[in-house]
Amino acid sequence: KSAAQSLRTSILTRVRRRLRVGLNVTGVTRAALQIGQLAGDEPFARAEKAVYCLGLAARAFDAVLLHLPNEARELESLRLELAHNKATILSNIARFEILRGRLGEASNALQEAAQHSQALNGVRRLDHNSSEMELAGAIAYFSHDQNHARLLWEDAHALALRTGNGYRAESIRANLDLMDR
Repeated sequence: KSAAQSLRTSILTRVRRRLRVGLNVTGVTRAALQIGQLAGDEPFARAEKAVYCLGLAARAFDAVLLHLPNEARELESLRLELAHNKATILSNIARFEILRGRLGEASNALQEAAQHSQALNGVRRLDHNSSEMELAGAIAYFSHDQNHARLLWEDAHALALRTGNGYRAESIRANLDLMDR
């Protein structure tokens, strides 16, 4: 068993335990973020495992939101952070569902991610918009709608450049270059 697998197992166990025995908002949020990040780093060949882990992280965030004390709900910074984290996890679910060839599930996760990212503003909102357009472009591409995919990827690329997300801009540019071959 690799160190990464051991860490993933430890975090999964922690998330399950915290959800089962009671809610410590900070602990569940931290564990959910960790498992979401680890799942996002899964190799594409392990997409099913990644979707499972990301689903667990999404449920942890749902539990946090459900049990958030009223005074905490009034803190805009906390609401924005949770919206960002939930949108990120749902976007990663969409990404892995695309890799699994489950375009309907990917589209559903992407729509839910977009609902959460609507609460954001500034560069964070634009970065999420770029990510969501990139994924929507992939869904269109694999649905054999090349023209729609190209339009979405061109817009996503422009936003990625605008937000300074060089990694995403490069990835989208590679997709557009493949279409031009």
